[in-house]
Amino acid sequence: MTAQELIKAALRALGVIATGETPSAAELEDGLEALNMMLANWSDERLMVHAITEDSHALTSGTASYTIGSGADIDTKRPVKIEDAFIRESNLDTPVTIVGQKEYNSVALKSDTGTPTMLYYNPGWTTGTIYLAPTPGSGLTLYLYSFKAHAAKGGTDLLTTLTSTVSFPPSYHAAIKWNLAVDLAPE
Repeated sequence: MTAQELIKAALRALGVIATGETPSAAELEDGLEALNMMLANWSDERLMVHAITEDSHALTSGTASYTIGSGADIDTKRPVKIEDAFIRESNLDTPVTIVGQKEYNSVALKSDTGTPTMLYYNPGWTTGTIYLAPTPGSGLTLYLYSFKAHAAKGGTDLLTTLTSTVSFPPSYHAAIKWNLAVDLAPE
């Protein structure tokens, strides 16, 4: 389904246009802006994300922090939130506890080397940073399970044109239509 089809459905639901009518270019552009803002807001809500993404990264011995995002140390779409993580060494997996900044800051000897058991994630913008404790030794791979901002089909961050294809399971289309109608109603 395209951005334009969803916008037209929302405008029909509001009674702005009738079946078969075409919204003005200005109405479509306003709708595209509202749709992108709505999807960006939904990206922060776990219940609205339809998939958790797995990423892995071979850790560098002695390096305790890694940037994550497009073109970063871990080159992937920047996670909104990291849900779970573990460290793999050969065939042995060690769980990693996701902690907040306060708990991470309370670790006195972050420079100790070993298998990390703690991860603090600062999502930043446009690149996040992952901090591990203790500092990784050699031969370790970090596995992350996260949810990321909604995207157009093909992975772009925003629906850049009215013909952009929305990358959601079909069961989301009604929720998008009706929530977009609510967002557009005051306009």
